[in-house]
Amino acid sequence: MTRKIVHVMLVSAILTIIVKPPPVSGESQTVVLEPGWNLISLQLEPYEPNLTIVLEPIEPNYLEVWTYDSDSDIWEGYQRTGIQTLSEIHGGRGYWILIDPNVPEAENLELTGEMVPPSISLAEGWNLVGPFIQLPVDMEDAYTSDLNDVNGRVWGWDPVGNT
Repeated sequence: MTRKIVHVMLVSAILTIIVKPPPVSGESQTVVLEPGWNLISLQLEPYEPNLTIVLEPIEPNYLEVWTYDSDSDIWEGYQRTGIQTLSEIHGGRGYWILIDPNVPEAENLELTGEMVPPSISLAEGWNLVGPFIQLPVDMEDAYTSDLNDVNGRVWGWDPVGNT
């Protein structure tokens, strides 16, 4: 019998229960990055979260990386020749990554690390987070809470259609 771990998150009267098997050490994830802007999230915590090390396999094709810290209400970013307030990439958070639009095809970013627990604490207001699944699914299938209970909107991004 497989042991399951239940994580419960209570946020603004939204109860989320996610049942997943225990994390396995040494997981991997492939993130497909199209030319242009991409909205991504990692399902794992990289062994070395330093931004330049995590993104080294797609060097020099990434131009900017941005995330939003909802606790401090601040955007953190990394630009090759400008702002460099973002220095690490962590699992569960959302990131905007700009891949050089002149790159002829998508980049595959291969990552290894430890799976992050499948629950996220949300702050009041805007949050930039991602799902703990990689396949295209309906939003209602991706989250176990009723999205109608979320006070506001849930947004996504399609890098191929730029929508």
